[in-house]
Amino acid sequence: MLVVGLWLFSWHFIASGSRQLALSRSELLDIIFVGLLAGVLGGRLFYLLESGFLSCGDLICGLSSGGLSVLGAIIAVPLALYGYAWAKKISFLNLMDQICLHAPLLDMYGRIGCFFAGCCFGLEWDGFFSIAYQFESSGQLVGVPLFPIQLVAALLFSVMWSFFVGFDRVFRQKPSGSMFMLYLFCASLIRFVLDFWRGDRPEIFLWGCTKYQFLGLGIMLFSGTFLIYLFVSAKKRSS
Repeated sequence: MLVVGLWLFSWHFIASGSRQLALSRSELLDIIFVGLLAGVLGGRLFYLLESGFLSCGDLICGLSSGGLSVLGAIIAVPLALYGYAWAKKISFLNLMDQICLHAPLLDMYGRIGCFFAGCCFGLEWDGFFSIAYQFESSGQLVGVPLFPIQLVAALLFSVMWSFFVGFDRVFRQKPSGSMFMLYLFCASLIRFVLDFWRGDRPEIFLWGCTKYQFLGLGIMLFSGTFLIYLFVSAKKRSS
């Protein structure tokens, strides 16, 4: 599922990036490779931290058993691409805008992959459309009906991508970095809300929330504030 998501993302990113960033196909493929590597390493590292164990062997060798954190990838990818953009003298904010425009496709198919793998599963729930796995994966109980939180996340990310495409078409003259900040806010909001229905939640940190939910709140606060600042500054310059 990640491969399917990566293919769709790459197709859209190369099509829009070649127009908006004036980069060659090979340069855009290099950006995809750097982002993919950072996303896998950052997502894996945060997953292991969430699970309470970490070793050099588990970072890569245990990847076949599942486990990638969306929040970890959200943090690692911009850091890696900032270094790449600085080295190549590319506008970092414009680059991230084009990436984040279609990044929800990766998130959507990643969550579908979680559903098939059995990781990131939901709470025990014997209601409509419950799911009962018949194999052990990531610690969920075999044969126990669970809430399909992965599919809910995939649906929300698909709605998020549709909204982004419409937002990009309506606001053609939006300030640089606005799509980047909007993605950070929406992705962190989805993670924060859906974590309450996760059956594999880490230990509660404070006020019924995990420390990763608080990290998501911090990202939401930063990105929301910066997004408002970008549009207010753009309005002042145009007036």
